Amino acid sequence: MNTEEIHEIKDLQIEGVGRITLKKLENAGYSVELLATLPPHVVAREANISVDKAILINKYIREKLLGGSENFITAKEFMEKRRGVLRISTGVRGLDDLLEGGVETQAITEFI
Repeated sequence: MNTEEIHEIKDLQIEGVGRITLKKLENAGYSVELLATLPPHVVAREANISVDKAILINKYIREKLLGGSENFITAKEFMEKRRGVLRISTGVRGLDDLLEGGVETQAITEFI
């Protein structure tokens, strides 16, 4: 199945996930995009399906839409990544304070 074909939940064809489960997801108001972005345990609870099925659906959609789950990261993973960003001092203490330690590396900064 190509990504262009996944527009609605009813279009999903996932081994181990039947029409009843897909109907529960539709009735709960989920879209394909929401299923790709929401945590599986939330989907499972709100749609009254098993967490295992929610994980299976989530992985399938992410693989089909984005080529894999590595395109999504949790907020915790994002914060860990942000902690690794270094800052370069401008040489002006007041400006460094405004910039929370200096100009970020891995970013484009423009002063106007």
